[in-house]
Amino acid sequence: MRREHFSDFMFLLETKNSSNHVLGRQRELGYDKAHIVDPEGLSGRLALFRKASYTVEGLHSDKRIIDVKVMLGELSFLISFVYGDPVRHLRQVVWDNLIEIGSNREDAWLVIGDLNELVDNSEKLGGPHREEASFYSFRNMIDDCGLREVQCSGNKFSWAGERNDEYIQCCLDRALGNT
Repeated sequence: MRREHFSDFMFLLETKNSSNHVLGRQRELGYDKAHIVDPEGLSGRLALFRKASYTVEGLHSDKRIIDVKVMLGELSFLISFVYGDPVRHLRQVVWDNLIEIGSNREDAWLVIGDLNELVDNSEKLGGPHREEASFYSFRNMIDDCGLREVQCSGNKFSWAGERNDEYIQCCLDRALGNT
């Protein structure tokens, strides 16, 4: 992937490797800087790699979010790199944190990552349909933060697996922006 796409930022989540190993990979991949969030308990760590051409100010980080202000010359914008909790009933904490982070933001803001949640049943193939109410808290967070889906290319179903002997695909990775 690195040979074809050398993005300015790379966000790793749930890596079970040591910080030293992650930092070694950062250098191997050609990134100049790294921000690492150590795990709590058995969860993996988060890591954000970036090129040195950007000035980055860390605003907030926890086991699910790395929030930064990015500056490139006169241009500045905000990015929240997010790993939504894989346990559905614990995701509300992540949504509440994003609402708190984004409640007074007027600058351009991008929320990107594996949010581990769907907007509605159209973002899922296979398996049982979920109740409409199960999507409300995620959609409310999106609305409360003034976010909109950023159009992406490629297969929208970023996760695939089996549950109860049924093949399922879901759109869990996404980019949302406020402008």
